[in-house]
Amino acid sequence: MIKATKAGLDSVKCTATKVLAVTVLTSINRETCEEIYTRLPIDQVLKLAEIANRAGADGFVCSAEEVGALKAKYPDKIFVTPGFARQEKIPVISSELIRRIMHMLTVPNI
Repeated sequence: MIKATKAGLDSVKCTATKVLAVTVLTSINRETCEEIYTRLPIDQVLKLAEIANRAGADGFVCSAEEVGALKAKYPDKIFVTPGFARQEKIPVISSELIRRIMHMLTVPNI
């Protein structure tokens, strides 16, 4: 998906747009991550980042706890964090906040 997105952007000369790969959602706690992926969250984040990097991702969306490990391995990448760390309970996010975030993420680069 990342390769196809990058190719599509290149084909329309949209080189300023960056493609970010989402690693492990911060709503997935340690127990759930081990159940789903049979790995600790940081190990799964590193695995997904490796795959995304090979595919040409410009950066990663990850928890603040994981930025250091990813930045050490991929110092030239872009890092975006959702504003809270991986935890047992994630705060409820209003639909209005989600709408605003999605609007910010989809505004064309001028």
